[in-house]
Amino acid sequence: GLQGLVGSIATGVSGWLIERYDPKRILAAGLVLEAAGTLLLAFAHSLWMTYLFVPLFGIGWSVTSLTVTVLLIRCFGSKSGTAALSTVWMLAGFATAGPSIAGLTADVTGGFVAVLSLFGLMLVPVALAALLMNAREFGLPVPLMPRLQQD
Repeated sequence: GLQGLVGSIATGVSGWLIERYDPKRILAAGLVLEAAGTLLLAFAHSLWMTYLFVPLFGIGWSVTSLTVTVLLIRCFGSKSGTAALSTVWMLAGFATAGPSIAGLTADVTGGFVAVLSLFGLMLVPVALAALLMNAREFGLPVPLMPRLQQD
């Protein structure tokens, strides 16, 4: 639907942005968009708020997934990067438990506000950590932001 369409466009734009700007900042921005969308959905009391959630979360997810992929390959190289990437996406697969957790929590609490707020707020420290990433701290030789070639 709309989230897929918006996400597809955002992925294309993200690739262009990643080549021109610090991908750590782009990753943080994607995570903040996801958090904003999730928090908006938590407190949505009208249909327009739900409609606004879709592009916020869709853009955020697309930006985040592409940027994580690029950063892992840049940091770890093509061999180790693909192993790291498969591990990250395997762990991300556990996020599929989110709707079940949200539903069970809503059954107990009577609503989705608490669990969606928690999910949204959990993204904020991850966004801050993305800004603080430093390849040298991990003993990695490849900088996270390579110099762009001038044409």
